[in-house]
Amino acid sequence: MQKPGIAVLDFGSQYTQTIARRFRQLNTFSEIFEPETWPAELVNASGIVLSGGPNSVYQPDAPRCIHELFEIDKPIWGICYGFQYIAHVLGGKVERKERGEYGKAQLNIHKNVGVLENLGPREQAWMSHGDTVTKLPDGYEAVASTDDCEYAVAWNPAKKIIGTQFHPEVDDTPNGMRMLDNFLKICGATAHDWTMEKYIADSLENIPRQVDGRKVCHLTSGGGDSTVAAVMLKLALEPGQAEFVYMDPGIMRKGETEYVKKIVGDIGLDLTVLDTSELLEEQLTGVIEPEKKRWIIGSHFANAAENYWKSKADGCEWLLGQGTIYPDHIESKGTKHAAKIKTHHNRVEEILRLMTMGRVIEPNLYLFKDELRELARTLADKYPEYKNLGAIFAKRHPFPGPGLAIRMLCSDGKAEDTNGLSRKADMIAKKYNLKASVLPIKSVGVQGDERSYAHPALLQGDVDGWDLLDAAATNITNELRGNVNRVVYAWEPHEVSDVSLHAAYVTRERLDKLREADAIVMGELERNDWMDKIWQCPTISLPIGLNNKKADTIVLRPVNSKDAMTASFSRIPKAIVDRMAEGVVFGLGYSGLLYDITNKPPGTIEWE
Repeated sequence: MQKPGIAVLDFGSQYTQTIARRFRQLNTFSEIFEPETWPAELVNASGIVLSGGPNSVYQPDAPRCIHELFEIDKPIWGICYGFQYIAHVLGGKVERKERGEYGKAQLNIHKNVGVLENLGPREQAWMSHGDTVTKLPDGYEAVASTDDCEYAVAWNPAKKIIGTQFHPEVDDTPNGMRMLDNFLKICGATAHDWTMEKYIADSLENIPRQVDGRKVCHLTSGGGDSTVAAVMLKLALEPGQAEFVYMDPGIMRKGETEYVKKIVGDIGLDLTVLDTSELLEEQLTGVIEPEKKRWIIGSHFANAAENYWKSKADGCEWLLGQGTIYPDHIESKGTKHAAKIKTHHNRVEEILRLMTMGRVIEPNLYLFKDELRELARTLADKYPEYKNLGAIFAKRHPFPGPGLAIRMLCSDGKAEDTNGLSRKADMIAKKYNLKASVLPIKSVGVQGDERSYAHPALLQGDVDGWDLLDAAATNITNELRGNVNRVVYAWEPHEVSDVSLHAAYVTRERLDKLREADAIVMGELERNDWMDKIWQCPTISLPIGLNNKKADTIVLRPVNSKDAMTASFSRIPKAIVDRMAEGVVFGLGYSGLLYDITNKPPGTIEWE
């Protein structure tokens, strides 16, 4: 480690970079290392954190660190898998329980020591684990628990080693930052000047060095990620050295191209627009698998950009510019031990090939979404010509590069038998006076840092408030881990007696209809001043019919988040959702409207 700070050993958690960033938010330098790093390389660290990860400590290929790490005189904090690893190698015991623990949990604090200094007797914490520590090593004491986890926090005061089964680094552990600050006090860590102004200055020096006199073809979608990256390139490079290209592949929202041309033009970026919709529609014909769709779309973008540049570059070597941010990178297995949750369009084979050749530039690769927003605000304040940069985030939700194509689940019409799972889900739902069944489709999720591809459960019944639905959804996904990773609520129709799967693919007709549904949802949010109250609201089209109807069914997926690594479902007022349902069901002829009541984990924000 180059200077004093916190060393984070990455065991493959989806939240490893979040841990490092949280310490930086506390103005303390942090750096990420592989678990196998020799302790001698961490001599300057004030403290060491062992991250979570997708593995079980008993797996032969599970990541491990050098055992001498526990002999050096440095405070150590093990989080989730990191805690389990500490217990496992130091003489404790870790077991796989039938019931996992995912989402919010109430932490009962028995002793305010270590990272629990100055906290109340009960704190909310965010859990995401299947394995559990069932015996502590000698010298450790249990200082906090939850209803499902006896050793939620353990502490060795002599060694200054602490283990927490929950994730303090995510927003859904409200006092997590106080815990991190407590750890810094244990470490005696020295504060450093980690600021956005310093990040900008460093980037403006590093970008020209990376480009090295070549030219850049930057894919500019008009969303926040790509637009801020485009501004960084324009600031750092010579005039004409970067060209900004927008592709219209036919999978964008209603009016998207016109909107993008206006908003990008308002901040002085000259945009070249390419219509590639016919080609992409042909490439997606008959495709069902979500991963294959992502690969096709990502390859389409990369190949179209390369063909465009070759047509005009006169032999000049070029780089592909992208607005990739860290959640895209980490969910596509961007670190050594991380599990792949889904392949992002900017991590397909063609992109990886260019990366190995040093021909991809991603100015904001290690920023999270909230940091990107801060970067946009800082750029707008610092450079008058970009004073309108903040407008790209105002009343504007994140939108995936693969567009509506991955908000449109596809099927060949052959359904799995989900009757057994439906009976299990219904038994759980009865505890809440609800009915449940399991849908004959699958969506992507993340459970215990592992990718899951599992069925959604459908809840129906009268409820008084959202809390009951939240509790029921959490219980179902915990109890049916591996089989169910998402729960939806029947909004319209309120009672569902029949669910049927039909063949459906990505077609222009289906895309046009989903565009209209998305416009209805976005319009209601805008008219009712709800765009700024939620992070994102994907409109999903499912190839299932309800109550003997053959048309697709719409799912609303409104979520609250700050960094896209965790999320809680948003609770939109009933009157607004009723108008959305009226528009998409009775106006457009969809079979029904379902409301996604899943947090992340276990369900990702997007369905594919």
